[in-house]
Amino acid sequence: MKITLLDTELRGIDETNEVVIFERTVPLTVNPQTKGSPLASAGVVGGLVVVGAVVARRYLKNKR
Repeated sequence: MKITLLDTELRGIDETNEVVIFERTVPLTVNPQTKGSPLASAGVVGGLVVVGAVVARRYLKNKR
């Protein structure tokens, strides 16, 4: 088991046009896994392709 720290920072603008910064450090625990099937990573990539297609379709539909 390996524990690493993940630093995140989110910047935004509030209603008064002031810059707001949200910072957080989150501990991230990684458990080593045995060599998996290549189909598992293909499933993740396929899921990302589907999400990208849905976003692109909504963008193009709202653009018209």
